[in-house]
Amino acid sequence: MVGHTALRAPAGTGPDRALDQQALLARLLSPATGEDRAGDCASSLLDRFGSIAGSLAAPGPEVQRLLADDGSPCALQLRDLHDLVVSVLRQRLCDRPILSSRAGLKGYLLAALAHEAREQLRVLYLDNRNGLILEEITGVGTRNHAPVYPREIVRRALELGANALILVHNHPSGDPRPSAADLSMTDQVVAWCAVFQIEVHDHVIVGRGKTFSFEAQGLLPRGETRFEHSLWLRKRRGVGAGRVTPRGEDRQPATASLHE
Repeated sequence: MVGHTALRAPAGTGPDRALDQQALLARLLSPATGEDRAGDCASSLLDRFGSIAGSLAAPGPEVQRLLADDGSPCALQLRDLHDLVVSVLRQRLCDRPILSSRAGLKGYLLAALAHEAREQLRVLYLDNRNGLILEEITGVGTRNHAPVYPREIVRRALELGANALILVHNHPSGDPRPSAADLSMTDQVVAWCAVFQIEVHDHVIVGRGKTFSFEAQGLLPRGETRFEHSLWLRKRRGVGAGRVTPRGEDRQPATASLHE
């Protein structure tokens, strides 16, 4: 997953690729287990977690149960390697405008969230050049639900002086397709942000090895006022295009939620 690595990418598919992954993971684990045990540990991890990426992100207690006496040193080694990969990819995002490399953003989000066991909502707050001001975890939930507070997201954006933001959350099931709750929550955040002219560039859902981008699928409005956004929502939902009167008391709910 790390694009700058000097290691040769695994060639082909099937047994040859599996052997390459096992050999690489064994080399990474050998400082913690010794060379004589590294191969067996790598094989067990790949059988259980499916890939090097899954092994690096594996929960420590699961690794310890799986590998018994080798569990503790392997769990620490894997966590350190995972944190290193995520840190390198995140630094690349900070070195340039985030929207200049969609592939870089996708790679970072997959490394950080693809194997998380619980749903997690993150917000990337951006300046007027789309540089990253702050990445913040705003909600952690269960395997298929996380609370979202659109008003708090906007309050934080104003506090940071952010001109734009990107919403990100993961689906632990591995399927990144949005649920009805995901669509509704996104609509609410966009509507709140429009009041303060804060652009929502994207909402990215992270699955197992793939992502879903609201922007790429045409599910986000552009440059809308809150009133115009309400008309856009009606059109998207197939509601009749009758006259709509904006009302000051017609507020969006202060709380939303994400569901798989």
